[in-house]
Amino acid sequence: MNDKEVKSILVIGGSSSLGPSIINRFTNKNYKVFSTFFSSSESTNKELNFFLDLNNNNSILNFANKEEIKKAKFDVVIFLSGILPGKSIDDYSFDEIEEVTSINFTGIAKTFKSLKNSFANKSKIIFISSISATRGSYDPIYSASKGALISFMKSIYLWSNGSILTTAINPNLIDNSTMFNEMNKSRQDFHMKNSPNGKLTTIDEFSEIILDLVSSDFCDINGKVIEVNGGSIV
Repeated sequence: MNDKEVKSILVIGGSSSLGPSIINRFTNKNYKVFSTFFSSSESTNKELNFFLDLNNNNSILNFANKEEIKKAKFDVVIFLSGILPGKSIDDYSFDEIEEVTSINFTGIAKTFKSLKNSFANKSKIIFISSISATRGSYDPIYSASKGALISFMKSIYLWSNGSILTTAINPNLIDNSTMFNEMNKSRQDFHMKNSPNGKLTTIDEFSEIILDLVSSDFCDINGKVIEVNGGSIV
């Protein structure tokens, strides 16, 4: 892709705490930004915003069949969506297991399948996983769902034979994210203490990393997992 050309990007999960910063970064770089939301958004370009519930098959199909989506050829697709209940296995209901698995993995896989004809050649697909996917977690369902996302990414890398470039990013807890703010102070301090560089990645820093990864300078990164955790042991 020529960096001077107008490119299209699809952000799945624009209403997440990371969404607005990432959308603003790419908008400022003159990308045509499409995004999905599960809740109301303050984004100014309502025509390119779409409702999407990853826990609902009809919602996924309705989104993929939108005329604007079917006509698009996305140069970049970023899957941001995810939920972290922070529960032990004993505290999960069966319905909650289904919901977390659906939003963090199976809904993403279904959306990918439904959108694959809307990807440009050599499109860059970025999946946001978690350090928990490789290190494990107090919340085993969250950890397993994020681990499945990595396996899916690597399989798409093999299946696409170079027509799609895939990357998974494994961040640690991100400062001031929804997950951070919903944790009690002791858990926040735990993550801070276990970051060797003494800080957590901020939302804006993480957005800048994603912007860098889709540039032509990183065109040879494919099928890889990138750890963004300050050097934490995984």
